Amino acid sequence: MKRFGVAAALIFVTLAVVLLSGCAGKKPIPAIDFTLKDLSGKSWTLSELKGKSNVLLHFGTTWCPPCVAEIPALNDLRRKHGDELVVLYVDSAEAEGVVRNFAKDKGIEYTTLLDTTGDVSNNYKVTAIPQNLLVDKQGMIVSRTIEIPDKAIAKLLGQ
Repeated sequence: MKRFGVAAALIFVTLAVVLLSGCAGKKPIPAIDFTLKDLSGKSWTLSELKGKSNVLLHFGTTWCPPCVAEIPALNDLRRKHGDELVVLYVDSAEAEGVVRNFAKDKGIEYTTLLDTTGDVSNNYKVTAIPQNLLVDKQGMIVSRTIEIPDKAIAKLLGQ
């Protein structure tokens, strides 16, 4: 019975990777607007960044090992690209205190948003984490991947 569970989990992960990696080269689609609060209580509305900055939406949780592994690279992106690329970590359906401690303990330098109800993650059909959506200045999703979309970021920023 344990083998069946492991096999089912591997099939699910493989299927998720195949389905999600196929989204990267498709026609851009409009990003769904949302408003979430960050850890300081400030509200962030995605549409307010339209025309001003490209956005990397990183959907994850505190208990996700690949999400934790991406923190240094996301910190580097924030430092390297500043206002040209806003990095927003959308924590899915966890308590504020847990997320606050996680962000502090792991040294997250980019904006952490609280999707406490999971509604934003559900609206974006996030079924596997981490999930990275690259949104251009026109508010269009130009990349959707499990890994950080380095090539898409470089292309978007003209590098």
